[in-house]
Amino acid sequence: MLCADGVVFDGDEVRLHSPGAEPSFAVLPAPGSALVVEGKRVREEADGVCTRYTVGAGALGDTAAHVTLVRPAGPAPEPVTGVQGRASRPADKYLDTVAAEYRVDVPEELLRAPAGVLLRLRWTGDLARAYVGDVLVADQFYSGRVWDISLDRLPAGELRARGRG
Repeated sequence: MLCADGVVFDGDEVRLHSPGAEPSFAVLPAPGSALVVEGKRVREEADGVCTRYTVGAGALGDTAAHVTLVRPAGPAPEPVTGVQGRASRPADKYLDTVAAEYRVDVPEELLRAPAGVLLRLRWTGDLARAYVGDVLVADQFYSGRVWDISLDRLPAGELRARGRG
């Protein structure tokens, strides 16, 4: 598979995540059956030895989640290094007291059909944790990349009941 965007292989599914208006990918060999992108138009054309598939404009779109600052960041703790001089993650007491906290309200239309939907977060810091209610569902150390959290992996009932992610 050749693709400039994010591709996720999940069982029998292949998911393409792209900010582009008309995302495309090329494969070799071509699949034996027609491709379905949630009922949207997909163009197929030869691309060298590969077959290129392009999802029609407007077929995939971004829906913004509403983000609210709950607690602003306090002063950063002093860095702690281990025996090899590498920085350690901040202690839990700092995450619960001085780390910024945000509430993310996921739109209901995304919760109704969460398969293949990503919550894409652009952030900076040392460490981030995502909770649904009081349940830790994902965490990430800062790498400079976006943080994608798959909505179909989250407890949707809790998201609806608590209205946050």
